[in-house]
Amino acid sequence: MSLVKEVKDIYPDIQFIMISQVNSKDMIGKAYKNGIEYYISKPINAIEIETIINKVKNNIERDNKLTNIRQLIQGEDRKIFKKFNYEDCLKKVLYRIGIIGEAGSSDLIIIVNYIIKNNLKNKNFSLKKICLEYTDNPKTMEQRMRRAANLAIENIASIGLEDFMNEIFMDYSNSLFNFEQVRIEMNYLKNKTNKRGKVDLKKFLYGLAYHCEKIDTEYSENGL
Repeated sequence: MSLVKEVKDIYPDIQFIMISQVNSKDMIGKAYKNGIEYYISKPINAIEIETIINKVKNNIERDNKLTNIRQLIQGEDRKIFKKFNYEDCLKKVLYRIGIIGEAGSSDLIIIVNYIIKNNLKNKNFSLKKICLEYTDNPKTMEQRMRRAANLAIENIASIGLEDFMNEIFMDYSNSLFNFEQVRIEMNYLKNKTNKRGKVDLKKFLYGLAYHCEKIDTEYSENGL
């Protein structure tokens, strides 16, 4: 872990996968804090390792594409870059929480972009009215987003059951959902209750907007 931290300080783009028989949550949390991307517990599973390596590979390729595009458009109209940045960030978050392939994912991107563009993050708004700007059937659009969000809380709860210190679980369990509802979903998956965790769709949308504006702020502070 000391080696990872020292290398990350010099080469921050390097991504690490750690394999260990240590199961201490404190140690695993420290490993993530020091900069690893994934932690695999022994005994190892070849399919799991192959899947994680491919995920890291895809992350690197996506980051390289983002860097290339940023370099190409640097000095041009910042609004063009911001549009790409938000959408790319949203897709990355939806990918990480396992719903990028859902029908409602494109609807989520549209609505979150609208929230950011119109600065609605701290305001109460009518989701139906926003949906009406993009479809004649706002109820169906909202249902698609809700189904995607329900799948997301199930995926996050599943990750939490396997590894409470998992980076994805820590990043999104409280920012996209009410954490108490995530706990209820975890208990449901453990067959401890018949009650499922509920999703506050507006909080989910606010959370997605927060993560993408956070990335944009980091870019701005770096003069991009």
